[in-house]
Amino acid sequence: MTEFIFSVETLAETLATYDSKDYRAIPISHYEDGKKPVVQGWQIPGRKFSFSDWTKHKVSNVGIALDNNLFDVDFDIQSHEDLVRFLFPQTVVFGRDDKPIGHLLYGFQSSQGLKDYTLNEYGQYNVKERFPIYIREKSRGFEGIELRAGAFQVVVYPSIVKGGLVKLRDFYTLEPIELEKLPSVNELPKLTVEDLRRLCAVYAIAVMMANFWIEGYRQYLSLYLVGWLT
Repeated sequence: MTEFIFSVETLAETLATYDSKDYRAIPISHYEDGKKPVVQGWQIPGRKFSFSDWTKHKVSNVGIALDNNLFDVDFDIQSHEDLVRFLFPQTVVFGRDDKPIGHLLYGFQSSQGLKDYTLNEYGQYNVKERFPIYIREKSRGFEGIELRAGAFQVVVYPSIVKGGLVKLRDFYTLEPIELEKLPSVNELPKLTVEDLRRLCAVYAIAVMMANFWIEGYRQYLSLYLVGWLT
């Protein structure tokens, strides 16, 4: 039996809104089941799913396929909000109440730099770069930010994950906003993978400096900076 976290009417309206703005929505499982797509072939660029594809599965969340027309900057750590707004161009923000900046979405400016990555079976370049940010001695797994594109997806509004409801947010105030205000894919700021790699690296370095520029940690910081810059 299908178990929705929202009504069928809300689901239909949500999917129609994403589709009208050229986002490719895909059905995602409950977070306890790994937040994974529940349909086969979701990685195929341009493939869309009928409403029956959603209602015949156990669907708890909504995802957006990245393909090679969206970049996702995924914050796997509590963000420094002022620094994010200072470095990154204004764009779409999805996040929970306890972590308002969870994901930033950007459009593709060009294919420049993509050939450095693996071409997948669907004809897309899989981009997955990690920029670690170490802020405590004992990590609970990867902590930092990830840059992704290709055969990946991002969980979006109105999904519920372990930390709560994922909301669309205003870039500057981080207050929740209505889905109707979501820019279309074509209206997103367009950057190259090289642009975003540089921004992610600078962000990671700046956060490390903010956390470790205290007596006793300068050697650690120096080694970190040398690693990023070489």
